[in-house]
This record gives sequence, structure tokens and C-alpha cells, in this order.
Amino acid sequence: LAVVPAPGAPSKSQEIHVWPPSAPSISASSGEWETFGTNRVRLPLGQYLTTADGRPADMEIVSVPSTGLLTAERLEWTSTSSFAYVATANITAGNTVLPFEDGHFVSYAPPPVTEPLTVTFSVRFVSRANQLYASAPMTVSIKVLPIDEVPTVRDQVVEVTEDSVEGVDIEVKAFDFELTFGMNVLLTELPKKGDLYLVQGSGEPPMKIEQPANIYDAGAVKELYVEK
Repeated sequence: LAVVPAPGAPSKSQEIHVWPPSAPSISASSGEWETFGTNRVRLPLGQYLTTADGRPADMEIVSVPSTGLLTAERLEWTSTSSFAYVATANITAGNTVLPFEDGHFVSYAPPPVTEPLTVTFSVRFVSRANQLYASAPMTVSIKVLPIDEVPTVRDQVVEVTEDSVEGVDIEVKAFDFELTFGMNVLLTELPKKGDLYLVQGSGEPPMKIEQPANIYDAGAVKELYVEK
């Protein structure tokens, strides 16, 4: 930079001091959150940012979780006169930079789990003036706890010929996310006409079901046989 004095003015030395931008800092090396089932959890990561010179800093997702979905969000004023979180992008790769203007809001949606799961990813803050200036990374840990999902059973329609002697086999199609075997099925009502039989092990005759199941005496009913 050259400083040219006005004609006739005495020359004077000039000094120009240039300070490089200060790197943002992060107030913790790690943070932990917890959620249940597939409930989305919001991570207020912006609260960990500090800057010495007050300049804005962007947030960089250095690495992403190995499972589940990380989403960048922005807090917006809605037509209903209230604030709401609005998704701006799904974060599927590391080194993704989120601009300061969006407010550093991130949420995580876990996958369904049958046992506790802990996922991690890392973030850091980067100077807007010069991306060579960045904070140390912070490790974010999220513990996902399973919840007992309600079992489901599918409606079925089967056909059998009138006065059939052999009847028809019915496979009870029940499902429980937490179980792969050993689920009990309760028969709450018997048909008004015809009979139901429990198909037992190989070589054993079917056992006639005389009354609906008692919730205090549940039987492991897997397959049923009906005869008119």
C-alpha cells in the first residue's frame, strides 16, 4: 500500500497494522444427547460457539452418523404467527458447511432399534473471513433407546367350501418389531359357525379350541385349522 502526501506537505512515515481474523473456538470437546425410538432430537450446537472478535462463523459437519438421518434446519416465523423449525437440507456427507445465517440448528432422526444404540459425529466452527481459521472439532454422541412398539396383526380373508371335511389352514400373520419369535397370539372371539382347531406338532392331531383365550392364560397360538 503506497501513501502519497499532498504537494508541499512534509513527508511522514505511515504505519498500517493488519490483524488476521481470530479463529472461532468451541466451548466443549464433546456433547451427549438421548432420544427414544424414532423420535427426532434437536441439537443446539450453536450454543458452543465463541468468537473473540464477534465475527460470524459457519458450522462444518466434519463427519456424519453411521446410521440415521442428520438434517440442517432454520427457525422461521410462520403464517400462524409462531416460530417453527424448517428443514433446509439432509446432511449425508462430511465436510458439509452450514451458513451462519441459518442459525446452526441441526436435528437427528434415528432408525428403529431393538437395543440401545449410540451414534457419533463431529462438528467444528469455521471463520467466515478465512476458512483456514477454525475451531477444534467437537464430538457429538446420541444414545438411541428402544421403546416397546405395539404388536400388529393383519386382517385376512380365507375361503372354504361349504361342508368341507378338510377345512382350511389359516396362518396368523402377527408382527412385533422387538421379537423375531416367541410371540403369543390371543384369540378374542371364536366363529359363530364351524370350529377352530389348533394345528400342533408333526403327527399330533389338531386340538379343538373350545373358548376364546383368557388374557391371564395366554396360549402360543401359531396356526389354526377350521372345520365346519
